[in-house]
Amino acid sequence: PPLPTPPHPSHAMGRLLLTVLCITSPWLASAQCQCDRYRCRSDAGVFEYSLEQMLPTEATACILDNSAYTPKGDCRYCPSSCEGNVCECQSSMSCDWFFSRVAAGACIALGIVLLGIAVRQF
Repeated sequence: PPLPTPPHPSHAMGRLLLTVLCITSPWLASAQCQCDRYRCRSDAGVFEYSLEQMLPTEATACILDNSAYTPKGDCRYCPSSCEGNVCECQSSMSCDWFFSRVAAGACIALGIVLLGIAVRQF
């Protein structure tokens, strides 16, 4: 009986794209948050504010003490949650996990595809 033919490399690329889409879909869904209001947490309390309003002194202190926020009060890096369009901001290290995992997954998938092509050539 004839040997089964291995999948074409374009099928592997299709699987890779599907995997990347599955991994990125939660991130893309959260990217649709409007951030109408922001929430800053500190030892002094929880402060919810809008960028258009004058901030109380305690909220301003919370924002300035937290590197995840700009002095204006919006997120310097990325929002961590967005329930009801109220955003809390994350530090840069918390934001980078997604891209590092996607990059690692893409490198592994590309290595597997290239290994498959190399094995098929011999």
